[in-house]
Amino acid sequence: MQKKKKDFDAKQTLAAARAMEVHKKEMLDLKARAERSRKEEEIRIQRVEAARNNQQSRVQTIVEKRSQLESHLDVVYHERIKDRTLKCVERDVTFEEKKANVERIKKVEEFNRLQTLLKISQEDSRSRMIKMKKQALIEARKKIALESLVRKHRIAEAVGNMRISNKWDNINEIMESATTSSPGKDKSRKKKLSSSKSASDLETPTYL
Repeated sequence: MQKKKKDFDAKQTLAAARAMEVHKKEMLDLKARAERSRKEEEIRIQRVEAARNNQQSRVQTIVEKRSQLESHLDVVYHERIKDRTLKCVERDVTFEEKKANVERIKKVEEFNRLQTLLKISQEDSRSRMIKMKKQALIEARKKIALESLVRKHRIAEAVGNMRISNKWDNINEIMESATTSSPGKDKSRKKKLSSSKSASDLETPTYL
């Protein structure tokens, strides 16, 4: 009986020891699985955090690139606006310069035309003045020639009268009277002489 009891107790003790070992092993396995799960969770969380950080970084990069692109586009847009404005201004300035140049050429041409007309007018006036002076000189020479011819006729007439009368005592008086005859007689005598002489006989050479 005691032996059976001892055997039973020994079996119970052995079973308890085995159960304890199994329990310990199970506990170790549970602990190991829990540690693995914790580590896996940490790794998962790290990966999620890394993915979130990467996503945020990508988003930030995209935002920065978009901002840079928008800034660049703004610069390009303003540069294009500036270029278009400058081209418009340059075109307007070129047009105004061409217009001013055309007006300047017109003024120069008008000035030259007026100068030419003035020169022609001055030349015409000078030509008319020369002709008038020439005509006046011709008339003066005609008058001098006619008066000289009249005096010659008067002197010849006085000398003829003295020859007829044979009175030479008052020759000085007669000669003075011949050279200072009355205007009426001179006018009549000049008319007769001018009608008897052609204009070519009375004209003297001109030097104009």
